[in-house]
Amino acid sequence: MINLKNRKYEDIKDYDAIYIGGGNTYYLLNEIKSSHFDKLLKKYLKNGGLIYGGSAGTIIFGMNIQTASIGNCSDTNHVKLKKFNGLNLVNNYSIHCHYRKSDDCELFKYVKKHHNKVIALTKETGILIKDKKISVIGSKKAFVFGKKKKIILETQLKDFVFNYS
Repeated sequence: MINLKNRKYEDIKDYDAIYIGGGNTYYLLNEIKSSHFDKLLKKYLKNGGLIYGGSAGTIIFGMNIQTASIGNCSDTNHVKLKKFNGLNLVNNYSIHCHYRKSDDCELFKYVKKHHNKVIALTKETGILIKDKKISVIGSKKAFVFGKKKKIILETQLKDFVFNYS
């Protein structure tokens, strides 16, 4: 991992894109927030930058990262993170990666407990967010979990707003 401490917007503004990889979600979020790199990422997005996340790097874009402990993700909070707020770039949705149908029960419990919807992505699926619209990319479907139902993710969610402010 690149040292994120003392980074300035000038350090990233000229990049065509930024990739945030996987690993332990709790550790990754802790590093990004404790270094204040989250603020730089939001400014980068606001100014037209592109960010790609893989696994944990995707989960941190959501409202709450505790989806990282559901199903076969099973990340452990080794860093003793106490606040689980992600970067909330997707209008109060959380994101779950490596989704399997066997995760459904845990995801419905999560939604009920945390009062926010979840976008669930398989290993073969991703989402592209552009112009306040979501497109599903990859070879499998993506799903949105609400309190009572799971729906196939359509190209645009009616309450979706890309939030980088």
